[in-house]
Amino acid sequence: MTSSLPQISTGSGLAERRPHVGRGGAFVLWFVVCVACAWLDTRYGTKAVAATAAAAFLALLVRLRAFGVLLGLALVGALNGFPGVDVNPSGNAISHAQDVFAVTIILGSLYVVASGKVAPRTQLQRSLYVACGALAFWWLLTWARTVIFNIIPASLAARFARDFLYFAVTLPLLADVFVTYPRLRRQLFWTLGVAASIFAAAQIIRSQTSHNLNFILHSHLLTTFQGSTRVYSPMTMLVRAAFALSLGTLILGPTPRARRRAVAPTVLFGLSMILQLTRAAYFGAAVGFLLAGAVWWFRRSTLRDVVRKQLILVPVLLAFLVGATAAVSAGERHLISKVATRAVGGYSDVSNTSGTVAVRTQVAHEMLRVLGNDWPVGLGFQHPSAHPYPTLPSGSIRDPDLGVLNAVMLMGVVGAILVYLPALIVLRALTRRPREREAALGEEWLRLGATIWIIAVVASSITLIELFSFGGLELSATMLALAVSAAVGRYASTGTTARPST
Repeated sequence: MTSSLPQISTGSGLAERRPHVGRGGAFVLWFVVCVACAWLDTRYGTKAVAATAAAAFLALLVRLRAFGVLLGLALVGALNGFPGVDVNPSGNAISHAQDVFAVTIILGSLYVVASGKVAPRTQLQRSLYVACGALAFWWLLTWARTVIFNIIPASLAARFARDFLYFAVTLPLLADVFVTYPRLRRQLFWTLGVAASIFAAAQIIRSQTSHNLNFILHSHLLTTFQGSTRVYSPMTMLVRAAFALSLGTLILGPTPRARRRAVAPTVLFGLSMILQLTRAAYFGAAVGFLLAGAVWWFRRSTLRDVVRKQLILVPVLLAFLVGATAAVSAGERHLISKVATRAVGGYSDVSNTSGTVAVRTQVAHEMLRVLGNDWPVGLGFQHPSAHPYPTLPSGSIRDPDLGVLNAVMLMGVVGAILVYLPALIVLRALTRRPREREAALGEEWLRLGATIWIIAVVASSITLIELFSFGGLELSATMLALAVSAAVGRYASTGTTARPST
């Protein structure tokens, strides 16, 4: 009796013996490529050349079995984060190209799971299947009653809320894939890290200068606050997730070298998040760090002394950096003052119900008035083109500034609870006390970073839409699946992660 599981090869395949082409063959190949590109450009335009190059690149990734990179690219596409390529130029909630990326992630994960090449599921994974199955069932029930009783065309109703169904289907499948093939996570981290870094750098430059970098940012809305430009883009959600994971690595990286390397991305993503000037993001990040830090501070484990030392180091380092920055020049002092004004202004707006808080409060009251006694089950998937509400912005019962109300208005309180449930299940698995002694840090950085992110998302979900928009739900499914892969090693109901065979 042996244990085996067909795993994705760790080799790239480049080490195999290849026929020697020689300089003549390389020149011929180069000449053929140039002629082909010239022909495509002449006949079909530069877009055809770009499409051909993209197809060749994707084929190379498949050949090298870099499926984690492909998954990362699909997620970046869902977030409209490809530099130079705007997959949602009209600014729709979901474009057709983004649909393709979401369906690609689902079909790729489903292929792996359906082929049987996955490890036996742990109790945590089975719980996710139940929770996501309940959400999918409630979605289908809401869709059916919308079509039958509200006389909304079936395709229109499904399109209006398909992002919630994508989330319910994607999360458990991705969790199975990441648990079985942890190698994919490294490829995914590098891909998302590069994409987030490019976006964060462009967003920082755009925030403080007049340079137009919209070919990278793809922002359909820009506002200014005391001279700083605020960028509204789905990719900002990836930056916030990257900051949480970088912070987890900075605190609990497996080696001192890993912790040192985490300083640069933590600073980059942290600065980008600060310059987003989103007060709910400030609040969520602070709550996430404090609560996750408290859990790890009081957790009984062999790593407790290391954790406490690193947790103390982070706020001390932050205070030092703020003080050093403030002493450099008037520009840096003005930036700190601007961020502080924005954060304190949020408290003032909440206390006095003024500013943007007043606008959101007014819209929220109107949405709840429209909802009325249907709060348990919601109004259904009533697309504004079929059933507009004149008293609501754009006539729609969905609003990108009102977070959880996007689920309550459509699927009621029951639906909102079912959206939160998978995140809470994963959070419980990440924060429960270890059952066995730990000899090394291992994946503790991922557990801590994912915990910070989940708490931040839940805490800020009154206004932010990581759990209530297409890009946010695609990102949430990926982040939660990664968290599951870090948690099941400790909480697995079985002692093996390989399928037994004889």
